[in-house]
Amino acid sequence: MKRTDRSEDGAAGFTLVETVIAFAILSLALTVAVRTVTVSVHNAQRARVEVEMRQIARAILSDKLPRRAGSDQGQWDEDHSWSISVEPLSAEPGNTLRRISLRISRDSAPKMSATYLSFDSGGGR
Repeated sequence: MKRTDRSEDGAAGFTLVETVIAFAILSLALTVAVRTVTVSVHNAQRARVEVEMRQIARAILSDKLPRRAGSDQGQWDEDHSWSISVEPLSAEPGNTLRRISLRISRDSAPKMSATYLSFDSGGGR
């Protein structure tokens, strides 16, 4: 009686176990590839938002910097809000050194915010 499941040289098709293992390896590789692309897209978006925030910070610091100690806040556009505070660093008379704290938040993504600290002699303003 001749075997019908194997050819003359003893090679047959893939077994079910081999096929399942191949699909498992393929799905694992695809999962890693999709995860890598997702992380790359997220990092690119985060970098773009950080650049936007730095540009907004520069504009706010050049336009809305309070002359005296105090704070201010506002809405930059429909997606970004900001708050700024200026504090003198020393209570000594004649000391003009100030600490400037600027916080910018992205309203559509509450976890994305940045705080900028700067020191200013306050001489020109």
